[in-house]
Amino acid sequence: MLGNRSAAVLSLGFAMFASSCIRSTEVKTYAQGEKAQVGFVTFNVFEAQWLPQIGDGLIARVPAERFFQVRVSVSNGGAAEFLIPPLTMVDDDGKLFTELGDGSGVPNWLGGSRKVNPAEAVDGFILFDVPPRHYKLQVESDTGIRALIDLPLRFGSDIQKQDLIKMPDALPQPK
Repeated sequence: MLGNRSAAVLSLGFAMFASSCIRSTEVKTYAQGEKAQVGFVTFNVFEAQWLPQIGDGLIARVPAERFFQVRVSVSNGGAAEFLIPPLTMVDDDGKLFTELGDGSGVPNWLGGSRKVNPAEAVDGFILFDVPPRHYKLQVESDTGIRALIDLPLRFGSDIQKQDLIKMPDALPQPK
């Protein structure tokens, strides 16, 4: 009888230990400006802006939808080099959009091939061509841990100097 009870306690203890080792599949959502910790990697989105085009004149890049430029910092707190995978946006319907592989005309573009050495950080812009709506940036560690960074829908940066029309101080009076 004592042997059965010991076996049951041992089995219960093993089950509790095994369940504590299983990684949670819950994906945490962070606000823009908040540090999103995924494994040993930390992502932080500093700013996001909508652009009707990149550049001016004949060399302007025009998007199919709208350019969404996101400034992100990635810190590696691990012991091994981390390769930043292509990042994706998720809209409220769950549709995924992958970042563009061409950062032509984007100052401080994060680049296509991105590595972060241990105890280092990189900072730069990533670019998407997406319809204007609310998105969350999906980030991932090298071990598959995921998180979302909520990017509020704001169009304040859409106003460019050339979009402003200067009104005359006064209309000429008829003679």
